[in-house]
Amino acid sequence: MLVSCRNASEARKIAQAVVAERLAACASVMPCSSFFEWKCKRRWENEALLLLKTTAARRRALAVRVAQLHSYALPGIEWWNTGAESRFAKWVAASTVRSAQH
Repeated sequence: MLVSCRNASEARKIAQAVVAERLAACASVMPCSSFFEWKCKRRWENEALLLLKTTAARRRALAVRVAQLHSYALPGIEWWNTGAESRFAKWVAASTVRSAQH
């Protein structure tokens, strides 16, 4: 899942919450510049991209939680169907079960 955040601090806050809640296995935060039109104004903004690794089964719950934690009125939350190397995919699946064994 890819999420545009106001800044790295917000991205880290969301990442910590959703990983702790086992909605995502891990997160990556990257700086970016975004160009968009909002309320009839075009502009550039410095933002942070939050890349969250989760499963298809947890994707909807993750999106709902990210929206709850996000500061934007309309957060950019995107996902797509993708694959992963099998050992990594198994780790993601194990890391996002509700009562995981450590």
